[in-house]
Amino acid sequence: MNRIVFFMIAAVMCYGECWAKVTPVHEYLQSKISDDTKAPCFNYPLSSCPANGVCTKCPVGKKYLLKNCNSPYVKVGDSCSCPLISVTLQYSNDKCLQTCDGKCIKKSCTPSPNQSGCTNGTKKCDNGCGSKTRVCCNACKDLVTTKPNNSSYTYTSCTDGDGSKQIKNGWQCDNGYYKVGSVCEKICNTNPCSGYTLTSCPVGKLCSECSVVNSDCSSGGKKYKITGCTAVACAGYTLTSCPAGKVCSECGVVNSDCSSGGKKYKITGCAVEACSGYTLASCPAGKLCSECSVVNSDCSSGGKKYKVTGCAVEACSDYTLASCPAGTICESCEKINSDCSSGGVLQKATGCKVNWADTQSYWCAVPQTTDCTALGYTHTSGSCDGDYTKIGCPFDKTKFACIELY
Repeated sequence: MNRIVFFMIAAVMCYGECWAKVTPVHEYLQSKISDDTKAPCFNYPLSSCPANGVCTKCPVGKKYLLKNCNSPYVKVGDSCSCPLISVTLQYSNDKCLQTCDGKCIKKSCTPSPNQSGCTNGTKKCDNGCGSKTRVCCNACKDLVTTKPNNSSYTYTSCTDGDGSKQIKNGWQCDNGYYKVGSVCEKICNTNPCSGYTLTSCPVGKLCSECSVVNSDCSSGGKKYKITGCTAVACAGYTLTSCPAGKVCSECGVVNSDCSSGGKKYKITGCAVEACSGYTLASCPAGKLCSECSVVNSDCSSGGKKYKVTGCAVEACSDYTLASCPAGTICESCEKINSDCSSGGVLQKATGCKVNWADTQSYWCAVPQTTDCTALGYTHTSGSCDGDYTKIGCPFDKTKFACIELY
């Protein structure tokens, strides 16, 4: 209503043509309070509402006033922050109830319940909240861990913290065996195989076979007796003998009149050559080796293997010194005998050490002086004239002498 009255007064004051230039009241008021630092917005200090904040906006400006913060944030001045308190989840049953910016600020811990029905008694244990007040079962364990041959374990029920389970509590002999102390012996009936006089069935014969059982239940092998004859042609057996290095199947030919027709063979594989004792894939340097070719059961080659039989002799023929003379630079050589034993270390001279002079064939000595000038090496620059040869001083590379060589 006040806005309309103000508008009308302004219209009356302008008269006729001035009417079109009248400014609406709300625009006039907005222009007067556009500066948010002045009343009525000076109590609204924020240009925007902070994250997690609950704000009031100035009714005519663009400023905000922070009134409160959303839980769990707390108001700190003109912003919202997490509480300074934080908690650590350190026990197995800890559970975070509330977080702030990824940090736990409130937790709870519910102790694990006591275990019951324990077969092997109980013990105190951790309750999951940092206290050893919980009642836990002692673990169920097998009462026996070994058994003899020809036996099986017996079991009993046991309950611990993992629930009910079966544990070993003993053993018993299998069927056909009886317990003797801590072993199981076989129950058996002896069988001497009376009437069976042959240890093998002759070629071309039909035989009845009998398994001998001794009084201690051990096997006495097999015995045979002839019951008749049948012709055996040995089809597929085309060889009259087994070739060297091959494994063959043998067949005895039996004629229809029960007479023998001899033996025939067929190849079934190769004689395996494992090269026992040959453990190396190659002969080591400096060694003498024996070589063996591996042959597999399917006749394929398994490559070669080696074993050391001796050593390559190292005579050290150019090494004539038992020790290196003083001032001399030497090269060493270890003498190796054919049985791989060491013949000691010999030396040969290769030069002289610094400040030692070669006196012929690398026998080195200390000179009376190392003063190059005193020894005649008087030049330090330039070159030698004519037929003179430039010779450097061995003790000072910056000095040289010019010598005429004949």
